[in-house]
Amino acid sequence: MVKYCLLFCALFTFSLSNAQVQDTLNCEKIFRYYENLLSDKVIFIWETAPCLKKCSYEQLELLKRDMKNLELKPIFIAVIIDSDGIPICFKFYQKIASDKKQILIDRLEKFRFTPAFQKGKAVESMYTFKI
Repeated sequence: MVKYCLLFCALFTFSLSNAQVQDTLNCEKIFRYYENLLSDKVIFIWETAPCLKKCSYEQLELLKRDMKNLELKPIFIAVIIDSDGIPICFKFYQKIASDKKQILIDRLEKFRFTPAFQKGKAVESMYTFKI
């Protein structure tokens, strides 16, 4: 049984390392891919997970301030991060007015991440967090 679990984990990790989506402008397609892949599981699938760079901490504080000024309750946001650590797509799990959503997206686009790594190579990833 353990061998089967290890085999599944190895195959799963290998499939994720080859999971780069070529059309990075089609955010719906990318999110559907990751959501189907991960379903409702909370797992880490990279040797090194993506991480917010220190240079973006100020943007995070400004984002929190924007949330307060817009009178928004805490929300979950999923971000697709490309292999250079740049957020390229955003998904809000709570309904937000489009004008408020755009303000948040403008701020999120300024974030920079250390990209996820798999087998020593920077890869695209999805990162979900609550603000």
